[in-house]
Amino acid sequence: MMRLLPTGIELRMQLIDYDLGLDRILSPSECQEIVDFFLNKLDKGDIKQHLAQTRKETTTVSNYDKGHRAGYTASAYDFPYEQDIIDAVYAYAQQTKISLYQDRNPDKFRAMDWQFTMYKDNGDHFKEHQDQSVSHKLNLYHNNMDSSDYIKYRYRKISCSIQLSDPEDYKDCSLQIRNSNESMMAPPNEQGSIVCFPSYAHHIVTPLTSGTRYAMVGWFFGPHWR
Repeated sequence: MMRLLPTGIELRMQLIDYDLGLDRILSPSECQEIVDFFLNKLDKGDIKQHLAQTRKETTTVSNYDKGHRAGYTASAYDFPYEQDIIDAVYAYAQQTKISLYQDRNPDKFRAMDWQFTMYKDNGDHFKEHQDQSVSHKLNLYHNNMDSSDYIKYRYRKISCSIQLSDPEDYKDCSLQIRNSNESMMAPPNEQGSIVCFPSYAHHIVTPLTSGTRYAMVGWFFGPHWR
């Protein structure tokens, strides 16, 4: 279902090189509502801020490596306009024919994960990486897991990033995605925009040089790539 902004303009997900999905799905005031929602929860201690961590592909241990990634995150669920964002990602999945799990029973298994991401200190960044490896060995690992193990279903198929900050409020800190021509491209960073891409796509966030950038990052799970 397409979402309408206050202007009444219908916004459609556009597919461009490397099957990126681009759309403006939130107004500036709605973005600020989400930011205020999380900052208020952090202030009250309802959720905790964490140093951004990365996981080594060969282990289940997360490590804080400031050389690879620097910034702050907080777990995120049940936030304003969450369902609107979910609808946009599933629309992208339908257009690209990327198979995703449905969120059948959120109490036992959620079909996506969210992070409220904060780049606040000069130099905060995320070096080039994939959100999900598609190696044959890893695919076999997921495929052969017992069906009762929820980890079997936490295979990232689609990544998305929602720009919550006005780009005038910070400098640099740009999301860039390596396209099919092996060059980096920077999607539009208009406040309220979403970019979706296959989780195997290499991408970076360039170092912040001033200000603060807030973003909502999500990963949607589905059957492993064949």
